[in-house]
Amino acid sequence: MKLPLFQQMVDLNRSFDQVAAGLQRLQAVPFFQRDLSPLLFAQMNPNRYSKKHSGAPKLKDVGFSDWLPGESMYRLAMALLVSLLLAGGGRAQQKSAAELREEAAQAEVRRQEVSMLEREMAHALQLSNSTFFQRVYGDDFIGTNEIGLPVDKAAMIRNVQASEIRYISVVASNIQTRFFQDTAIVQALWSMRGMRNGQAFSRQMRVIHVYVSGARGWQVVAGQQTALPGRGEGGGGGG
Repeated sequence: MKLPLFQQMVDLNRSFDQVAAGLQRLQAVPFFQRDLSPLLFAQMNPNRYSKKHSGAPKLKDVGFSDWLPGESMYRLAMALLVSLLLAGGGRAQQKSAAELREEAAQAEVRRQEVSMLEREMAHALQLSNSTFFQRVYGDDFIGTNEIGLPVDKAAMIRNVQASEIRYISVVASNIQTRFFQDTAIVQALWSMRGMRNGQAFSRQMRVIHVYVSGARGWQVVAGQQTALPGRGEGGGGGG
């Protein structure tokens, strides 16, 4: 659901709650506690009402002044309700339209932040910089490496520190980001070149990382690596 549409629905729901609360308060006023149902029934069925309810007031015995003010107030209340709903919807639409450019700018800033972290992560793997992973990875991180083994944060850091691979280049490209409130799902293509046991290798992986924004900024809480075929042998960071 689009954020402006969701905000309009929230504003309309709030307007409904306010009107409902106002009508509940009106019920405590004696003027609005008058029971008009017998009179309205008599108006729609005057003959039937007179025969079966001889002791009840007949419409011909009731002056318009006895029931018209109540009906007028009812019509006025309904008109007021409709006006409030229309006005509330208009304000919500006007507000979302006015803030659309700002919201788009904020979304772009968030996208750039997460994309930059993904590129920095690839560069940190190239440099075997375990400090980056210690800072950016959440303590409850869980991931799956390119051969299907589960890894946590501690295993990830050990793999970076004790890796036998000397990376020449690790690049994250084709970065795609989707946001769900304070959660970002990133899909990227990682291309790696390096040396392992004296042999050169080149490989690519499809990587998915889940970022969550919190008190420590964006942190990676989950990851998945899938090695692409036909790129030689090598090693990844693990998640």
